[in-house]
Amino acid sequence: MSSADYAEWIAYQQLEPTLGERLDILFARLMWLVASMMRDKNSPKLQVSEFVPDWDPKSHTKKPNYAAMFATMQMGAAVHNAVIAANAKR
Repeated sequence: MSSADYAEWIAYQQLEPTLGERLDILFARLMWLVASMMRDKNSPKLQVSEFVPDWDPKSHTKKPNYAAMFATMQMGAAVHNAVIAANAKR
């Protein structure tokens, strides 16, 4: 991307922001709300920060933590399954 293209993109973003600012925070709060409603009362309280993507480029140079990724996927699957079960009872 040339500097002229980049400058044009920046100017466009100032006039027409795509999907608002910090949409990642909005969705993190939504995911936190759903996960908090579905969590077991004996489990530790969740933090919104657990659902915010890590945009720090320095953190992407580290070796991926596959165990943490798998745990996150398991938590997402548990929330999904709880929602499906709750809807089936209706």
